[in-house]
Amino acid sequence: MATKKLITLNLKKGLILEAVKTETYITGQAEKTPDGVNNARAFQEQAGDDKYHERKLMRTLYGAVGRFEVELADFIDTSALHPMDDAVNNSIDNTLSDDQDDFTIFFLTSSRFNEGLIKPMCQLAQEYLINKMIAMWWMAIKPDLANVYQVYANDSLASIRKCLTKTSPVTPKIASGATSVDVPFDSVTGESQTI
Repeated sequence: MATKKLITLNLKKGLILEAVKTETYITGQAEKTPDGVNNARAFQEQAGDDKYHERKLMRTLYGAVGRFEVELADFIDTSALHPMDDAVNNSIDNTLSDDQDDFTIFFLTSSRFNEGLIKPMCQLAQEYLINKMIAMWWMAIKPDLANVYQVYANDSLASIRKCLTKTSPVTPKIASGATSVDVPFDSVTGESQTI
């Protein structure tokens, strides 16, 4: 039976929200004019700490996490059971909630996943979420700018897919004295019996 690897991406909601607010703040600041004509528009474009802004940001975060999970579908071991509950056949999930800052996206994938790519994958997942949220923020206000951030999000996804490529299979070994060697292809045998 093939083994699986549980990939756990630990993320910080506060960092993601701050990055989105910073990016929209910078864009809004660039739109201000000396005569103040655009200042009210710039103020409204900047994601802030207002309750309705926070709710929109949380909605886009949930949406971005959901889209991220869908994008991983080709790499998920769907025959596996949920890592946190053996009774549920669900091999990808997250712990995102309104109440906690830390959350985790976890999924089961091939045992041949290169574990050295977990940290870059986590960083790329964070970038994907940030850029996807910014794209969603700008979609109604500035669709052209939203498309730019969607390209950034897609670039992160392409890199994540590269992280999920499999390592080479392990060659079976047999003991040969004090060492082990690759099993030769001509090591198979057969026999005949009269019955």
